[in-house]
Amino acid sequence: MIFQGSGCLTLIRDELINSTLLKNWQMNEGSFPELKFAGKQLDMPALYRAVMDQGIICSSLVCNGVVDQCSLQLMVISDSSFSNSSFISTQLRGSHIRNTSFYGGSFRGCSGPRLKMDSVRLKNFAMIEPEISHGVLNSICAVNSSFAADHPSGITGLKHTNISDSLFMGCHISGTFFAFSHLDRCVFLNCVFSHVDWDLTEREDVIFLGCQGNPSGMDNLPYVPSRPEGSWVKFEEEILCG
Repeated sequence: MIFQGSGCLTLIRDELINSTLLKNWQMNEGSFPELKFAGKQLDMPALYRAVMDQGIICSSLVCNGVVDQCSLQLMVISDSSFSNSSFISTQLRGSHIRNTSFYGGSFRGCSGPRLKMDSVRLKNFAMIEPEISHGVLNSICAVNSSFAADHPSGITGLKHTNISDSLFMGCHISGTFFAFSHLDRCVFLNCVFSHVDWDLTEREDVIFLGCQGNPSGMDNLPYVPSRPEGSWVKFEEEILCG
């Protein structure tokens, strides 16, 4: 089903009321604000230059989706799962993603000033050249994922962002991804760091185990810190993120 332009908003809202399975939805070049996807299954959705600010996605499953050059500002995404879904050059200013999983897929060239992520699981996921600033990332569990900020200008990455109580395992991290940010109570297991300038990153209670490219003096510390209650997204159960 193809929705072209803002004139389709009423039809979209009717479909959201009447349907649980939304297959092959395309929403193109229109303003579709404050839509709520609750308890939906979206199979192969495609959004192109769509404005969906202040919307809600909750308790939903999204498979093989593409979100290209869209605006998802001030959006709430919670208790949902995304499988093999890609976000490309999309605006996420002020949005909040919580208790949500991303298996496969990517964020590429997305912008997210004041983005919040809580209890988010990433597996085989790629976050490439994001422009995220003044954000808060808490209880992130990332496995076999890649995080790259290699733009020559140095403007990409997580700038002035707090990352806390998080686990990165088997990940590849390059460039200025963590530059000018604060890492607190984070653990990196068997990760590879390429061309990372750690002098630009504030670190507090950060552990590196079996990693390559650690900060000077932080090679393979032989212990894992105790975990505060509720941190690390139920580490024992989520060590492989599902």
